[in-house]
Amino acid sequence: MKYVYKRTEFSPYELYTVGFYDPNGIWNPESDHETADEAAKRVHYLNGEDPIFEEIRAERRRQDEKFGEQNHPMLNPPFAADAFAQTAEAYKKMNESKEYISWFCVLNEKVQSVFAETEPEKQREKMVQAAAVAVAIIECLDRRK
Repeated sequence: MKYVYKRTEFSPYELYTVGFYDPNGIWNPESDHETADEAAKRVHYLNGEDPIFEEIRAERRRQDEKFGEQNHPMLNPPFAADAFAQTAEAYKKMNESKEYISWFCVLNEKVQSVFAETEPEKQREKMVQAAAVAVAIIECLDRRK
């Protein structure tokens, strides 16, 4: 199933509806938007083609071209994991307070928690969480434009 948008109302009002056609050709609307650009953004998001991820992929390609494949140790020296765990906990407490919460604290809690782990599977899980927070920050910045 692939989402598309179509213009569903015409002059003087414009309305663009996002949805998909089922295998029988029946239109299934998902959401309405006032502009084609808004509808296109929603379609890209629903189809897993969010421009943010395209930008991230492009940046990763630039990094690989510039530095080549990198395989650094996760932590050097490895015994520093305890310090990262303590720092992550401090950021977590700040994030629990509505008075001190900020994107800086939210992202740093997640990043610090990555390096507090010693098992690669848990590090990866935490890194995905940190990456998701980074994407949420980009989305927030885009909404402020």
